[in-house]
Amino acid sequence: MRHPIDPKIDCVFKALLGSEENRNLLIHFLNAILGPDLQDPVTQVQILNPYNERQFLTDKLSIVDIKAHDDRARRFQIEIQLLTYAALLGRVLYTWNDLYNHQLGSGEDYGKLKPAYAGSSSSRRASTWTSTGSPRGCRPLK
Repeated sequence: MRHPIDPKIDCVFKALLGSEENRNLLIHFLNAILGPDLQDPVTQVQILNPYNERQFLTDKLSIVDIKAHDDRARRFQIEIQLLTYAALLGRVLYTWNDLYNHQLGSGEDYGKLKPAYAGSSSSRRASTWTSTGSPRGCRPLK
């Protein structure tokens, strides 16, 4: 039976995967999408504030649909887009950069950096970008 509410609609997507009550659904989603890229499966997640805060007034404020990290300190962000547009890859990489580079504090060693995974899905195609320091590749999901 098909449900009348489309899960690709932004607020429905966020309610399904970005709420504390549905944390297990987010865990299953991440494992299903990223399974081959993960050394160990995701077993726990903490849902984070989806706003990528600005440090200066002139910085660009960006908001992702879902941002989380797991018990291994890996970071994840997921976006749903009803339409694809030319700058989508740039947006995903821009917001991924924020996800990745806010792991360390002043004086901390770069060796402490953990993988950060950013994904974007649209109604036309699904893609994911994974990284441990630089994008390891942009690959469409099958």
